[in-house]
Amino acid sequence: VKEIMKVLRAKHIELRDHESEDVKPYIQETKIEWVRLDLPANIIEISTLLRKTLSEYVLVIRGAGFKLGDVPSLKAFLNLRQAVERQKKYETRAALYSSIRLVHAISLLETQGVSSFLKFLDRLSKRKRVMGLKKLMDNKSFTEAYEIARGSKLLGLEHPKITKLIDVVSSLDGNDKAIIFASYRDSV
Repeated sequence: VKEIMKVLRAKHIELRDHESEDVKPYIQETKIEWVRLDLPANIIEISTLLRKTLSEYVLVIRGAGFKLGDVPSLKAFLNLRQAVERQKKYETRAALYSSIRLVHAISLLETQGVSSFLKFLDRLSKRKRVMGLKKLMDNKSFTEAYEIARGSKLLGLEHPKITKLIDVVSSLDGNDKAIIFASYRDSV
């Protein structure tokens, strides 16, 4: 927020939410209903293989003297970039950047589905000179995950949330309104 203020040369911020007196008259009642879905077996299997690959890279990063928690987050990997770059060891740098890609790939797979995951990998493989990509693509667990994902797509085994979304939207009455948020273009 401070950086945005600096760029915009803003000196003051006004904050409003649905409880603010000047906003209340314009807020309509909303109904939010959370629907929790279990991941299908194919996505769990792919995710497990990707996590196995990620753990191999984490060992390389730790072996170079960097500290990471038990289940490193994307933020943890991103915070290591400058320190790893200063070390100037190709293997560590490649492991870090591959880890960042894997964390993103796992997130795409588990939240968006097989198609989004495969599109990410296709875009990644088309880029020239991606550090550590060849080693990642040659990793046995990663390759197996990729093949299972391709097979899943051919069989039409996608994330269950799209089917559930269609069911929910189809069940709306004629007067009901809904807003559907999507984080990724591939999902849209």
